[in-house]
Amino acid sequence: MSRNPKDLEAHTRRVLLAAQVPLSDRLFGALLDVFLALGPNGRHLREQLLDRAASHLDPDDQLFFRHCLAEGLRPDAQLPNAPGSVLDPAIIGISRLVEKQRVAVAEVGVLEQAISLLDDGDLEGAKQLLEGALLSNPTDVAIANELLLIYKHSRDDLAVTAMVARLQEQGAAAPEGWV
Repeated sequence: MSRNPKDLEAHTRRVLLAAQVPLSDRLFGALLDVFLALGPNGRHLREQLLDRAASHLDPDDQLFFRHCLAEGLRPDAQLPNAPGSVLDPAIIGISRLVEKQRVAVAEVGVLEQAISLLDDGDLEGAKQLLEGALLSNPTDVAIANELLLIYKHSRDDLAVTAMVARLQEQGAAAPEGWV
C-alpha cells in the first residue's frame, strides 16, 4: 500500500474488510487513506465507502469525513490520530515502520494479515494464508469471501475447484457462492 498509495482497489478492499466487526478498529485509518489518496477527486467513491462504513464509525469520525466529502483531504491537512492508516503524513519517516508492522501482524487475525500481504503485493502469500485458514475453519464466511475474491481477481477457476474438493474431502460443504 505504501509502495503504491494510489491503488484504489487495495484502499477500497481495506475499507470494506475493516467495516466488518473484527476489523472495525482499523476502519478510520482505512477511510482516511482513501480520502488522502483521492484528495479532491473521487467524491462518489469516497461517499459510497463512507456510507457503507458509517454504522461502524464513531459519530465524531463520521462527522469528520462528512465535512471532508466536498473537498477531500490534502496530505498537509491537520489529521486526527489514525491507527491503521498507511498514508497519514504523521507516520511517514518512521524508521522502524517495517519492524512495527511485523509486530502488529503477529498480533492480528488472519484476515488482517491477508490484507497486509495484499497491500504489499503478495497475492500468493495472502492466498496461501487464507487457504490454510479456511481449511482449519470452513465455516468462516469472511475468510471464504476474501479467498474467493483473490481467486476471482487472479481468474483462477482451477484453484476454486481444488479448494472445494479439499473442503469436501474434510467433510465440509463448499462456501456459499463458490459453486
